[in-house]
Amino acid sequence: MAPSSNECDRNLGFLICDVARLVRRSFNSRAKSTGLTQAQWQAMFVISRNPGIGQASLAEELEIHPITLTQQIDRMESSGWVERRRNPKDRRATCLFITAKGRTVLDRLREVGCSVLSLGFADIDPKLRETIVEALSRIRTRLVSDEAAKTPGAAKRSGAASQRTSARGKHSGQTKRRVA
Repeated sequence: MAPSSNECDRNLGFLICDVARLVRRSFNSRAKSTGLTQAQWQAMFVISRNPGIGQASLAEELEIHPITLTQQIDRMESSGWVERRRNPKDRRATCLFITAKGRTVLDRLREVGCSVLSLGFADIDPKLRETIVEALSRIRTRLVSDEAAKTPGAAKRSGAASQRTSARGKHSGQTKRRVA
């Protein structure tokens, strides 16, 4: 027997996914004025948390194909949001950094993120909010540890994923997404 819609609405997994979708949609709508696509702002958040990250590592972290990321970084570099620098240890590789213009855009995106979360938590008691954040952090930590134990190379990816707080809500470590 299929669960009723009320049971699905009360299912934690469904709620987490649905809230993440709604937060992302609200964020994207409010962030349009920056000129960044969702894929670009996600990449910029990861680069800002990992200055000097290589393109291969960034592609892995974002779960996209390296060629897709290369095209995306090309557009972001031409817009002045990121810069590539030669890797001093491997001249075939480049390291990615946020520019001053990119930091200004990221500051605006952080403001957008705060406004979306403020709206979502508007009538939630601050103590309950802290409890929700703590519970979700523990769930994430357990799932990251489980993934790292089962997937070669996942510990590196998952470690960075567990440090992210607002860049994105999905992390499977198994599939590649196509991003514009």
